[in-house]
Amino acid sequence: AYGSYAFLVEYESGHEYLLPVPLEKKPVSLAIESAPDNTEYFIGQSFDPTGISLRIYYYNGSSEVVTDGFTLSGYDPDTAGLQTVTANCLGMTAAFEVLVRASEEAPEILVTALSVTVFHVDGASEITYAPGDFSDADAVNASSGKTVFEAKYVREHSYEGAIAFEMPTFGPFSFLIKYGNGNEYLLKCVCRTADPFVDVPDESWYTAAVVYCYKNGYMNGTSETEFSPALPLDRAMFVTILARVAGEDTSGYTGSSFADVPTGKWYSCAVEWAYKNGLAAGTGTNAEGRIVFGAGDPVSREQLSQFLYNYALSKGYDVSAAADLSGYSDCGEISGWAFAAVQWAVGSGLISGTSATTISPGDGASRAQVAVIVMKFIEKYK
Repeated sequence: AYGSYAFLVEYESGHEYLLPVPLEKKPVSLAIESAPDNTEYFIGQSFDPTGISLRIYYYNGSSEVVTDGFTLSGYDPDTAGLQTVTANCLGMTAAFEVLVRASEEAPEILVTALSVTVFHVDGASEITYAPGDFSDADAVNASSGKTVFEAKYVREHSYEGAIAFEMPTFGPFSFLIKYGNGNEYLLKCVCRTADPFVDVPDESWYTAAVVYCYKNGYMNGTSETEFSPALPLDRAMFVTILARVAGEDTSGYTGSSFADVPTGKWYSCAVEWAYKNGLAAGTGTNAEGRIVFGAGDPVSREQLSQFLYNYALSKGYDVSAAADLSGYSDCGEISGWAFAAVQWAVGSGLISGTSATTISPGDGASRAQVAVIVMKFIEKYK
């Protein structure tokens, strides 16, 4: 039999001695001391037993922890769902659960410090955040002087930790996250709108640009809740945006050189600033022969190219890029005064053709298109 025994030994002298005799230990139960480091997988991934330990309990009340000498069964890498993995040791069993996810499923990690969510899909990850979540820096990189933020996260089934990264101004970025078990995942981050505009969807081609222009004060909404991305932008608004990008205080430009630009309007000073600094010109003359600006006219693609080209020249930026426009069937419609500017705008990636064969120089630009162009310009030159 198993267990601890004692025998009473009596000597001829009359003395007695209690002799303990431990017999072989009998294991009576088995338990999971620690689950494996990784308890979540995607279909096709092999099970990793790293971190598993078992505790064996014996009849005499003792126990011990073992990390080998047992077998595991029950894991199926080809079946999605919650699975029970069984450890077998000394004729006894103990079990724990692992989760196998289909590739299209997205397990969540809550980034508690920033109230954002990280998704893992096929070994790649994605984090979605709003710019307001990163209003306060956790640290500043002394070597680069750039702000570094720490995203703290807690995962339900296994680990917790923190990620330190440089905060981009807008849009997507990515970095590599390494886990203690040796796994690595590329963490892709995408900026979602934190603006008040109900007509700007989270994932459109212009969303990041609208957020960027709004957050930096270059463009406002057409109301407190709407941006009106499809609305054509007029010439007055474009030069106002240009003044904001330049960081100019235009309040001193109180006069007006144009017959159709009265003083005291919201755009008057910006128009006069642009004209006095050689960035903008009029569109013609009125019946009295006075120059007009066409403040309320939609800004055309060639006009906004010229405005930006003039501004870049005034700042000494490199404007040597010059695209070959001969592939556009309507390149002959580009005004002579704007041809070099359109070549530069296309060559610099600020604008592109409206189709594979058209550049549409006289077409207007929507507010969403202008936001994208302004963002590209600042990325490239400022």
